[in-house]
Amino acid sequence: MGNDFLILLKVVQATLWLSVVFVFIKYFMTAKGNNSPLAAVFLLVAGLCFTPVILLLISNESSNLLVLLTGLLGLLIAYKVLSPNGRRQLRELLSPTSSEEPFGGLVGGLAAHAFEGVYLVDPVSLTYIDVNTSGAVALKYKREAMLGMPLKLVHPNNLETVVKNVNKTIESGRRVTFVEEAIRSDGKPIEVEIALKVVVSNNKTCVLAVGRDLTRRKLSQHKIDQLNQLYKMLTLSNRAITRIQDRAKLSKNICDLAIDEGGFVLAWIGDVEGSKVIPACYSGKNDGYVENLNIDLSVERYREGPVVKSINERKVICINNLKLEQGFQSLKEEALKRGFASAVSVPIFVDQKVTSILAVYSNQKDVFNPKLMQLLSNLSEDLSYAFSNLQIETKRKEAEKRLQLLSSVVDQSTDAVAIMNADGFIEYVNPRFSALTGYALEDIKDSSPSILCSNQQEAAKFHKVFLDLSNGRKWKGEFHNRKKSGELYWSMDTISPIKDESGAIVQYVSTSEDYTALKQAQDKIKQLAFYDSLTGLPNRRLLLDRMAQAINQATRNYSYVAVFMLDIDKFKTINDSLGHKSGDELIKHVSQRLTEHVGSQNTVARLGADEFIVVMSDVQDINEVVYFAENLLEQIRVPIEIDGGIVSVTTSMGVSLCPIDGDESDDLLRCADLAMYHAKAEGRNNFQFYTREMNEKALAQLNIERRLKVAIQKNCFELYYQPQIEMSTGLVKGVEALIRWNDEGTFISPETFIPIAEESGLMEQIGEWVIIQAVKDAVKLNELIPNSLRVAINLSASQFRESDKLIQLITDQLKCTGLKPDNIELELTESMLIGDLDAVIETLEAFRALGITLAIDDFGTGYSSMSYLKNLPIDTLKIDRSFINDIGVDASDAAITVAIITLANELNMSVLAEGVETQEQMEFLEQHGCRAYQGYFYSKPLPLDKLLELLN
Repeated sequence: MGNDFLILLKVVQATLWLSVVFVFIKYFMTAKGNNSPLAAVFLLVAGLCFTPVILLLISNESSNLLVLLTGLLGLLIAYKVLSPNGRRQLRELLSPTSSEEPFGGLVGGLAAHAFEGVYLVDPVSLTYIDVNTSGAVALKYKREAMLGMPLKLVHPNNLETVVKNVNKTIESGRRVTFVEEAIRSDGKPIEVEIALKVVVSNNKTCVLAVGRDLTRRKLSQHKIDQLNQLYKMLTLSNRAITRIQDRAKLSKNICDLAIDEGGFVLAWIGDVEGSKVIPACYSGKNDGYVENLNIDLSVERYREGPVVKSINERKVICINNLKLEQGFQSLKEEALKRGFASAVSVPIFVDQKVTSILAVYSNQKDVFNPKLMQLLSNLSEDLSYAFSNLQIETKRKEAEKRLQLLSSVVDQSTDAVAIMNADGFIEYVNPRFSALTGYALEDIKDSSPSILCSNQQEAAKFHKVFLDLSNGRKWKGEFHNRKKSGELYWSMDTISPIKDESGAIVQYVSTSEDYTALKQAQDKIKQLAFYDSLTGLPNRRLLLDRMAQAINQATRNYSYVAVFMLDIDKFKTINDSLGHKSGDELIKHVSQRLTEHVGSQNTVARLGADEFIVVMSDVQDINEVVYFAENLLEQIRVPIEIDGGIVSVTTSMGVSLCPIDGDESDDLLRCADLAMYHAKAEGRNNFQFYTREMNEKALAQLNIERRLKVAIQKNCFELYYQPQIEMSTGLVKGVEALIRWNDEGTFISPETFIPIAEESGLMEQIGEWVIIQAVKDAVKLNELIPNSLRVAINLSASQFRESDKLIQLITDQLKCTGLKPDNIELELTESMLIGDLDAVIETLEAFRALGITLAIDDFGTGYSSMSYLKNLPIDTLKIDRSFINDIGVDASDAAITVAIITLANELNMSVLAEGVETQEQMEFLEQHGCRAYQGYFYSKPLPLDKLLELLN
């Protein structure tokens, strides 16, 4: 009895262990592949659990409790080893299969996660019992819809073949594989590789079918084949490009290759002529399609077609499904009639212009994938290179023919003829040209005609003429040339550009005749008519002409014309005492000095006796007139040697200005004459402006300028600083540096001397001193209040224009003193920022790159414009004091002030009000969002020592 119980217990133990092992084996069979690491772990654990069972079962000395405990421990370990998903699958495998999914365990375990379609088929009813998600998706069905669906819906055209293979599988018991067509729910056929295998479940024989869609694989192979075809076409096209030198033959060859090697059904090349695209050649299936093309770039209905889009967009354009395309209906319909399914247009460039189009058609849709498009772009580049070279060669041959024709005509011409190429270099000269210049063709071929120019002025003139010619304009005029022998001569030339049929200039033809004798005669007549016979200076007639030109120029340029009338003081006495011959010599010396001094852009004329006129053109600044007059007086005062003796003379000078004193030549001469007599009345040896007021102003400015020069040398300037207060804290956040001029104990306002310094060119030196001194003072201020005070420095327009020097100066000073860049703020006026906006921004960005902040001073009084302000890298807007003064009494000024504050806040800029003098003004500003102010309400500008006391 004891032995029987022991045997029974061992049987129970063995059964339990076999169940555990079966669980792991079943899970292993349903795992994703027998090579799964998880499956390997399952087998290992199963083996570890099963080994002690065998040992215990064959041993009579084993402890039954030990066997049982070991088995339970093995089962627990196996369950814990499983992932949560594995545990779920284990539970599903151990649970009974539901009635709704009779084969759910099998399909759910193995097939549900498969990438291929898995179908469970009833071989009797020929219906689908079950299907995995991938299988349903492959046929465009929902899984539920396929359960119970007849096979004939999926295989309507080949059901007999499918049934035959199903029966074959059942009869042989072996796997059967075959390829057949399946129809998706959308009616699209796909080619499927089907593997059949017999399975038995619930005592029922079924067929498990695994289907693999071959359509995508074949499509990929088809694309590879297409690429290979196009690669071959490109290779053969490049060979044709290097071999064929005729454009028409090359075009036809390319079209043939597109059909024979590229696998396309039609290819044609058309030329762009004006607004039309004219087919030049074609190959492939045509049926009159190419002949009936009438593509017009200007017609709306063609603009969405691939040909016109390719021309307009200058790139390869494809349509992968002509049937779905909405544009160019007429051409599309003709294409569809001929079985064309897709098309591509390839632009061909010559001289950066689309001159031709290669159009290619396929009878398949979706042919032109990105790789094919890239290859076609390469073909576009290759054909463009070939067509460009062929055009160059064609033009060269045509030019040679024209040259031969022209040569035969012009060889016998009595005029000197030269033919230049499109670049202006000589290709041909006729015998008359060689006779005139001394240069044979071999001497001058491939040279520029400027080799004949007698001087730099003539060379510059020729280059200007050539620029006009290159714009297609004919030119006629004279040149002062030099022969090969060095002899000078005048020629009258007519130069004409020669154009090809497209309007491009291919050559220039110059005809010239010897103009020397006629020119000399004309010059002599002109000299007698327009020049003084004694001095060679222009006479009154030529003077009036020159004055009219100068007045017109001043009117256009908004500038001045200055007219100086000079009269030699006491000339009659000199003439009488030394004699008329010496008097004439004196006149010649004075005229020579005047000519040398005034320069070629101005005019010196002699009116008669000892009176001279100087016309100064395009004057921008009245100070220029003052300097000019002083220098004239100084030049004439230099002693003159005449007949071995030294003669010293002076002159009295009157000055009139256009348009101030008139805009007619006679009026200006009259005013200058009156002013000249006034100069004589003032003691001679001086100059006077026509009006006393102008004279006084000019002299005052000149006086200030002279004193400024002395002040710069003696360092008579000081910097005062006005504190800038932060509204929210009442603390000093910075100071503005303001220059003061101490002129021998008298302080001269900057408003008085700064404009004169700007006009006279002295501002650069003054501005440099201000920056150097302000940086030094900033160091002292920040020693008192470390890294908290910012010194604002005003820049002048001349400094800002020389931005490179300014940046270097500031960089050097910061480096020298160790001052941090953010302790410096540069203030600019609005007018300085008007002009080339890109250049202004570049300069401001350079300052910002140093770490310096930027402010616009006196904002609102200049050229305020949002269009430029929003683009400028500005940190602060300073409201001009003119708006602050009347805040309490003028509603307009108050509104402008509020608008500026709002604008600054919107642009994320700081805003500071200048000239704040009352509590009412400060409260108004603070109420409306102004962040800082400066003005007498807090402190007037102070010298550095007083400022330091205030800060302490």
